Amino acid sequence: RSNVPKDQIKAVESRLRAVESKVSEAQREAWQRTDPAAKARSNSLAAQLEGVIAVLEAELKAAPASKKKEIQAQIDSRKALLEAAQNAVD
Repeated sequence: RSNVPKDQIKAVESRLRAVESKVSEAQREAWQRTDPAAKARSNSLAAQLEGVIAVLEAELKAAPASKKKEIQAQIDSRKALLEAAQNAVD
């Protein structure tokens, strides 16, 4: 037998569904952060970006003054992508 009065069953069930939904969403997000395949993709992307950043930094040192701003912008953009890739998974 239920301990919930009949006139309150729908409200209680509605709240339970909301809690179940939040738990399910949290589990899905946790899996996305710890998924081994996602980690491998993120690590691969991070390694590629680190390589590109190293090349761009070498180019920056040898570049004429007119090109330095453009190259620095590319470096900053790649560093932002690198940070995002590193933070995408735990």
